[in-house]
Amino acid sequence: MAGQRCTDAEYERRVQECLELISVGKPRRVIHAQACSKYGVSGDQVDRYMDAARKILRKLWDVRREDFVAEQMSALEHLADLATEGKQYSAAAGARATMARMVGVDAPRTNNGSK
Repeated sequence: MAGQRCTDAEYERRVQECLELISVGKPRRVIHAQACSKYGVSGDQVDRYMDAARKILRKLWDVRREDFVAEQMSALEHLADLATEGKQYSAAAGARATMARMVGVDAPRTNNGSK
C-alpha cells in the first residue's frame, strides 16, 4: 500500500532541504539516508527531490559568462580595496592578479613571427 502524499508546501520544503544539502557538498548517500529516515520515503522519491533541487540550482546558476565575469570583477575590486585599506598588500595584489587572469591581460605576449 502506498503512503500518503505530502502537500505541495511539504514537497517544496523537502526539495529546499535537499538543495541546501547539495549546496554544501553532501554526498548523495548522506542525503538519501537523511531524507529516507526523516520522511519515511523511498530512495526513488529522494532522487526526485534531488532532481527538483538540481533544476533550481541550474536555474540559479544559468548566467551569461559576461554577467558572471562582471560580478566577480566587482567583488574582486572591492576585496582589493578592502585589503589595501587594511594594509594587506599581498591580498590586494592577489585579488588584482586574479582580475588580470580573468580578463586575460596576464597572458604572455606572442611573437607573431616578427623578430
